This record gives sequence, C-alpha cells and structure tokens, in this order.
Amino acid sequence: MPSLALLVVFMLLDSYKLLDVKAAIIAIGIGALSAVASYFVNTPLVENTGIDWLTYSRYGAPVVEEFFKGVVLVYLIRANRIGFNIDAAIYGFALGAGFSIVENLYYVMVLDQETPLGVFIIRGFGTAVMHGGTTTLFGIVAKTLVDRKIGGEWGGFFPGFLTAAIFHSFYNHFFFDPILLTVVILVTLPMVLLLVFKRSEAFLQNWLGVGFDTDQELLDMVNKGQVGETKVGKYLQSVKDRFAGEVVFDMICLLRIHLELSMRAKGVLMMREAGMDAEPDPDIQDKFNELHYLEKSVGKAGMLALSPFLHQSSQDLWQIHMLEGETKG
Repeated sequence: MPSLALLVVFMLLDSYKLLDVKAAIIAIGIGALSAVASYFVNTPLVENTGIDWLTYSRYGAPVVEEFFKGVVLVYLIRANRIGFNIDAAIYGFALGAGFSIVENLYYVMVLDQETPLGVFIIRGFGTAVMHGGTTTLFGIVAKTLVDRKIGGEWGGFFPGFLTAAIFHSFYNHFFFDPILLTVVILVTLPMVLLLVFKRSEAFLQNWLGVGFDTDQELLDMVNKGQVGETKVGKYLQSVKDRFAGEVVFDMICLLRIHLELSMRAKGVLMMREAGMDAEPDPDIQDKFNELHYLEKSVGKAGMLALSPFLHQSSQDLWQIHMLEGETKG
C-alpha cells in the first residue's frame, strides 16, 4: 500500500498529467510480471549454483530484478515514449510498485502466521518503496544520459542500471537496523523524487514557452508562402537538386503538419498545467494520416534532410506520440 500511495501522490503532483491512470495500471501490471519472471530466474540460479540465499539476495537478485524492471524503461525511452524525467520517474515507480505487490503477496503466502509484524512492516514500507525508488533512479539516470547522447545509443542505459542494482544491493545488505533503514527510505526517497519533479517541471515550462514561440513563427512563414525567406527555405534551396520538385513540395507540407501537431501538443500540455481539458480536434486523425503518408512520400532521404527542422529531440518526438496516442484512445 505505501508504494501505491506514493505513486498516486506523484501522479497528482504532475500538473501536466504526462502519465494517465490507464498507463499507470499497465505499468503496474508489467512490473508484476517482471516479479514473476525474476522468480523463475532467481530460484533455478540458487538451486543450480549452490549459492546460499543470503549471498544471492545481496549480489545476484538485485541484478536480475533491476534488469527485468528496467527493460521496459529502456524500450519506452528508445521508442521516444518518455519525453521528460518526470514521466520517467513515474513510470519507474509504477513498475517498482507492481513488482513489490507480487513479491510481498508471495511472502505473505510462504511466511507462517508467527512471523513478527516488524518483518511485514519492513517489507511493506521499506522494501516495496525501495523497488519503486531503484527503478525510478534507473529511469532518471538513463533518460538524462540518453538525452545528452552520452554513451551512444545503448551506453547511456548502463549507468542507470548499475545505479539501481548497487542501491538495491546496498539495501539488501542491511548494514543498519532494518527499521531505521526503512524510516530513512520513507523520508529521503520521496524528498529526492519531489526535487526531481520540481526541476523537471521547470525545464518543461521553459521548453514549452520557447518551443511554442519558435513553432508559431515558422508556421506563420510557411502559411504565408514565405518559406523561402526562412532558414528552412534556404536549406531546401541548397538541396533541391537532390530531390524531385514534387518531393520538395511534400517536404514543405510535412513540415507544416508537423508544426501544427507540435503546437497542438504543446497547447494541450499548457491547458493541463492550468487545470483545463483541451477540446478534441475533429481533424486531428486526418492530420496524422496525412503526416504518415507524407513521411512515406518523401522517403528516408527526405526525412533525413528535414531532420534539422523537425525538432527531432526526444521531447519533441514524445509530444507527437502523446497526441497520437490520445487520438487512438
């Protein structure tokens, strides 16, 4: 219950509602499945290697369990489904909460009724929150390094994984009194996550303001037929010999639709932050259909040529995925 309660608090603190209830429930479910997968890996490893459970719980289990919890975050970040540290943190905590639910239910079944209440308090308030916290660390570190292009396409994920596994291993060593360690986690972890939320939301507010103004200015130039006077127009002029005239025309159309969708997504986020719901756009699905058609029409070479002006950062790609997901939902 404590891990689920903290998850609800974090979702309520997210003024942009980057992760809805449905996505949180799915993440919890995937986290639960990762606990099942970990069980079927941990048990044979201990039984077939002769390692005692105490040693394995300190050095082996943290690696296996953080791998299964974190692999979903790797997919989401690689697919640009996570745009900011805020949603990386919430996704991570939801995955950890799902893992801890299954793990604790397992211990409820295998431990006898004479087990001291303190054991269940430590597992419910300490270990369960720890699982959410380590996966959150995985997500935040990995997202930060991948955004800064540190370590290449995959190298940015290893520091996050190692951070989560080391923290998990440290907890399992119980260097301090378990009750004291539980209290420390309950006090410090939420404070750290709240600090992450505050800094990430400040970044998001700045990104929304700058990005919205830039997109609006460029879209106005495109709609007025003055694209030739922009950096985009001059750039297309320099590469026009590489593409047929109709392809260049499709590239300009693709840029216009991309800008419209980008501004629509930013507008939705701004309204959410103000506590309002955006009115549905009846033409939004047609725009996405046209966008996908134009992407195929200009081809990979055309998309590569346009990439400097399509805002291909993970945040900008994420906002398009977010808006498209809402139209399908």
